[in-house]
Amino acid sequence: DAVIPLHRPVTWGREVEYVTEALRSGQPASGPFVERFEQALAARLGCAHVIAVSSGTAALHLALLALGVGPGHKVLVPDLTFAATANAVIHCGAKPVFIDVEPDYWQMDPAQVEEYLARNQATYYRTVVMSVDLLGHPCDRKGLSELASRYGVAYLEDRAESLGAVVEGDPGISLACFSFNGNKVITAGGGGAIACRNDNLASDLRVLRDQGKDPHDPGGHLVVGYNYRMPDMMAALGLAQLEKLDQILYAKRQLASYYNECLTGLDLVMNLVRRPQMAPGVSPNWWLYTVLVPEEAMGRLLKAFAEAKIEVRRMFRPLSSLEAFADFPGGAIVESHRIYRRAICLPSGPGVTYADQNRVVEVLRRELKVA
Repeated sequence: DAVIPLHRPVTWGREVEYVTEALRSGQPASGPFVERFEQALAARLGCAHVIAVSSGTAALHLALLALGVGPGHKVLVPDLTFAATANAVIHCGAKPVFIDVEPDYWQMDPAQVEEYLARNQATYYRTVVMSVDLLGHPCDRKGLSELASRYGVAYLEDRAESLGAVVEGDPGISLACFSFNGNKVITAGGGGAIACRNDNLASDLRVLRDQGKDPHDPGGHLVVGYNYRMPDMMAALGLAQLEKLDQILYAKRQLASYYNECLTGLDLVMNLVRRPQMAPGVSPNWWLYTVLVPEEAMGRLLKAFAEAKIEVRRMFRPLSSLEAFADFPGGAIVESHRIYRRAICLPSGPGVTYADQNRVVEVLRRELKVA
């Protein structure tokens, strides 16, 4: 049997046409597709400004810098996320503070955020709350943004994994970052973007992205900036993918629905597999369909999936457990470690077929000894 990939992009649109056009334009690094991609994404997000950049990490780094984050600042981040979230904080010279996740949806726990803010009132002016939409399920954006507003601290969203997810009553984007890495819901072969509503902040972000260049003086540089620009060929690929986002999301939601159907018995009757939970009013983009399995079964499941040529992945290791962040201890971290020990991400790409999913479920049933 062929390998079933964890999450491989599909090219259902004008990817070849647009990339070829960018290549033949003679300006594959700085042509018109970047602006077209920015405008299309801004329209999709309902946001005033989108600034395309070279990676999701670059987006986080620039957004933090534009907020004035630097040495002496602390940024609250969820303990259960990819290392890039904390890396961007450290790139600014600031310190990440790891916050545990809540047990149902695995997102940053607003109660623990509030507890930290209440204990550290003297440092509000040097504090930022940075949420993450883990695995494509939106965090409590409304609750966290209201907390940040009440305590007078900045709020930044890492939406690298959640493009296309929908939340009823979503307060809209103030400042959010996206990733278009090769394994995301849509890809530009890499790249990222920052979305914001503030005109002045958008101008500052563009200056920082473009080596600090003065937009009104071709030879002038206003600040020490970065070469974080997105090449035109990447934007061409990203635009073609974005045009098919609804089709991709439909395929992924059908995939999640079929997994839910297949795993109902294991979840509800035998309590061997816990399917993903959805918060009220939330429609995830199902970036990676992730289940909880018995901790003692994890080793044999990983081995069995590898032997069956099925790509799966364990949950991100909690940041507080990583050697890279040993100098930044977290608080009372419980849930992120519990989830990590049991969570496994199943093949979730829009090109995964029902037959592929049946192979995945067959391995689960066999290794968990379900007839």
